[in-house]
Order: sequence, then C-alpha cells, then structure tokens
Amino acid sequence: MSCIHFTGIQNDKCKAGVRYENVRPLPCLGSRPQAVAAGVTKAHCDFYREPTAEERAAEEATFAKGFEQLATALLAVDQHLEGKADSGTMPCPICKTGQLSYAVSRSPRSISRRGNYFAVKCSTPGCAEGRGH
Repeated sequence: MSCIHFTGIQNDKCKAGVRYENVRPLPCLGSRPQAVAAGVTKAHCDFYREPTAEERAAEEATFAKGFEQLATALLAVDQHLEGKADSGTMPCPICKTGQLSYAVSRSPRSISRRGNYFAVKCSTPGCAEGRGH
C-alpha cells in the first residue's frame, strides 16, 4: 500500500505538502518487498497514512467504472469506424451529452512499432478517457 497523500515521484511534493526531497527513502510507498529484502528502512513522515478498507474499495470501484467506460467507448468507436482507422468525434455513448473524441490507428508499424493504437476522450468531465496499444 501507498500513502493516501502520495502524488507520484514526478511531482515535488505530496498532497499533504511534504517535499519528497526531505524524506528519503520515501515512506510514501509503504513497505515494498524489494526494500524490505534489501534491508532499507523507510524515513519517518508524520503525515503517512495508508488507505482504509473503505477508501480502497472506493478506489477499486472508481477504477472499475473507468475501465467499463473505456471499454464501452472503444466498442462504440470500433462499431462507428467499422473496423477502420480514423480520428474524429461522435456523440458519447456513455453520458449521451458529450462529444467523444477518438483516434484509432491499425497500422502494424504505427506508434513506435507497437501496432494498433487508440485514444478516446469525452468532453464531459469524469466520463470516458484513455489511450493505449
């Protein structure tokens, strides 16, 4: 588990305002097996708190909802494009009020040779958004 205030190492500080450079090794990441095996003792932080069971359940529900929205959006775009590659907008099949922007590439040599690529984003905040290969 990670601390509820952790915002990622790409940021300078956490949600509680603690600068990551002031706490090394980062206590935010909890007790990772690799660190424990290497004998690394994490620094102390007065703001460190792991999520409660309810907070973890809420996060999992949010993730599941987002995944379901993304899958619904991708299926709708695929049907809209009839299996072709293109980019554009269409009415959002999820919220029914926003516009779903999409980009789909089906070239086996596209995007760093990784093959198919997709990106979708609804104009309605909190609705479908995602990209990948």
